[in-house]
Amino acid sequence: MATITSRTRKNGTKSYRAEIKLRRKGTVVYQESLTLDRKALAKDWAARRELELQEPGVIDKVRHRGVTVGSLIERYQKEFGDNFGRSKHCYEWQSSTEGSGIRCCIRKSRRGLR
Repeated sequence: MATITSRTRKNGTKSYRAEIKLRRKGTVVYQESLTLDRKALAKDWAARRELELQEPGVIDKVRHRGVTVGSLIERYQKEFGDNFGRSKHCYEWQSSTEGSGIRCCIRKSRRGLR
């Protein structure tokens, strides 16, 4: 269900924020908001967007949480293999020191590997 909130900008004009939250079994599965200049536009956008989101499978397509660059790289490697060209070959992997789980490639010259 949509919520329309009135906001006053720094210059004194009003704007209207339309917020949509979809819940399944008590937890929020999708959230989206848009700020517009007119209340009627905000209501119209929220109604149209809620109808779009009711179609089967749409929420899964627009929801993108949990997708990281690392998971995309792993998926690419699984689907296309590790047969990279020489310029894309990594000789040694190093984990980041921040604890984020990101690994980066340390390139060494081919002469150093003999």
